[in-house]
Amino acid sequence: MNPAAERIVCLLIGYLCGNLVTGEIVTRACTGRPASELGTSGNPGMANVMASIGMKEGLLVLAGDIAKVIAATALARYLYGKDLGNLAVCFAGLGATLGHNFPFWMKFKGGKGVATTCSTVVLCSPVWGLVSMLVGLLTVFATQLLSIGGVVIPLVYTVLAFVFLGREAGILGAVLTLLMILRFWKDLKQIPSGEAEKTDVLDGLFRKLKALIEKIKELYGASGSSGDGSAMPTLDTSDLGGAGSGKKMRRSIRFHGHVQGVGFRYQAQSAARQLGLTGWVRNEFDGSVSMEVQGQAEAIDRLVAFLDSNRWINIREMDTEFLPVDEKEETFKVEGY
Repeated sequence: MNPAAERIVCLLIGYLCGNLVTGEIVTRACTGRPASELGTSGNPGMANVMASIGMKEGLLVLAGDIAKVIAATALARYLYGKDLGNLAVCFAGLGATLGHNFPFWMKFKGGKGVATTCSTVVLCSPVWGLVSMLVGLLTVFATQLLSIGGVVIPLVYTVLAFVFLGREAGILGAVLTLLMILRFWKDLKQIPSGEAEKTDVLDGLFRKLKALIEKIKELYGASGSSGDGSAMPTLDTSDLGGAGSGKKMRRSIRFHGHVQGVGFRYQAQSAARQLGLTGWVRNEFDGSVSMEVQGQAEAIDRLVAFLDSNRWINIREMDTEFLPVDEKEETFKVEGY
């Protein structure tokens, strides 16, 4: 097979592997809906899945996106590494990004390809790929613009590839950069006007870590401070009878604000059970949290007050509706995704 045909085959191998859009598969498995209805962006990427569904699901998407690039590049290297050398890896990685961004089975409407691009540059050149990712990460920290960071990574790699890896590797890097610009074009156009959405990544990571710590404390019944000197919110269960005492009521509450990705559901479950309440809580696609809770009115009010007192939860608005009591309900649980 001639070198041009080998390059095309490597691209095709990558494209077919890239069509395994992990975010779409995970979203459908968890919610029964397509990723296009997920969150505000509809993007089948790790960040959107993690924010809308959960950290575990987001990490699963990331692992899948990295794995498909590794599989494509490993197969390309095995078949054509003797002839093409490391270019077989570069072409397969580019193909995987094309497959992720433009999957034929999703009518060519896929993700942005940040994870596949980062995986590709690292597999093509571990040293320069990691340098590029570090520069991109620092850019995001400085600007709070994910779009700029997404473009900077392949752009820096392209410059380094032309200098240290050769002309063809540099051209492939330039194609990855153009793809990233294309996928983030809508966001990039909003930067001069100041309308581009900013994301405080460091603050987000800090919140995720705090939520994880709080969840662990809830699971193991830990108490005390949050670790930074501030007191954990306390739950007042005094002067309340058992679950069956007093007049029961059932309320449907929709919480709006910063209520997902902060341990809201598991804190609600733990507090509701301590207060003798039953019902359920779940995340919604629009970023809100829905709850149906049943028990004494005072206990329900204490549950809401407890959640609102948590420093990591920011409830901006609540929609409340009264419902008929469900006499068969026995516990409070987390539902949905």
